[in-house]
Amino acid sequence: ADPFGEQVLRLKADRTQKEAFRQAVQNKKFDIVLDQTCMTAEDASIAIDALRGNIKHYVMTSTLSVYPQKGDLKETDLDTRNYSPKVATNPGEQYSQGKQAAEQKFLLQSDFSISIARIPIIVGPDDYTKRLLKHVEFTKIEKEIFFPNLNAKFSYLSSEDAAAALMWLCETTKNGVYNFQ
Repeated sequence: ADPFGEQVLRLKADRTQKEAFRQAVQNKKFDIVLDQTCMTAEDASIAIDALRGNIKHYVMTSTLSVYPQKGDLKETDLDTRNYSPKVATNPGEQYSQGKQAAEQKFLLQSDFSISIARIPIIVGPDDYTKRLLKHVEFTKIEKEIFFPNLNAKFSYLSSEDAAAALMWLCETTKNGVYNFQ
């Protein structure tokens, strides 16, 4: 069910294709764009170019995975404005580095108001990944669980709280990077 009906404009385009994205938003003005699928610097660049001059505020969903994989992290451990690419050796690193590069692109090159929401692992009844459930099931049958970093601390956020955090950023249009835990 879609309770918003025609109150929300929905556009379909391949966001990785500059011309398709530009055509989808051309001649349209936006109060808020909530971007759940910006994964790379190129995605960010395409959005910045296509939306320039036609948007009041942009909210990008990022991830806590942008932080280095070590224990006792602080927000000051990462400023993606200073991000420099590294060779990614696995999908997790590719994801993390793609999000870091996207954050950097928005922070340094967009001329519109932007919020970046760093969201941890989301759990809830609508979690299609079943990440937490997998760990619970393995524990119940005493199957080994592999953790590459035993000093890491995991953060989980309910899907309801994640939605509330994104809604808060949309309503307040606060600029900056925000960690939600």
